Amino acid sequence: MGVEPQKKYDEAIEHYNRAIQLEPTFARAYYNKGMALSGQNRLSEAIEEFRTSLRYDPDFPRARRQLEAALTENK
Repeated sequence: MGVEPQKKYDEAIEHYNRAIQLEPTFARAYYNKGMALSGQNRLSEAIEEFRTSLRYDPDFPRARRQLEAALTENK
């Protein structure tokens, strides 16, 4: 029997928060946290993480695509 998806998302978010504490400009950590939040359908929070990711790495196409998708879905 595996771990519940919710618990996996929660654990992932904890790890990304720790990575962000260690390196506050680590764009991919914000992106990955946004993906985990999206998986929990926490789109408003995910949008903020994608925006932060792009602030630190404006040339991050996956973050831009995910931001656009989350904004569309969150309407």
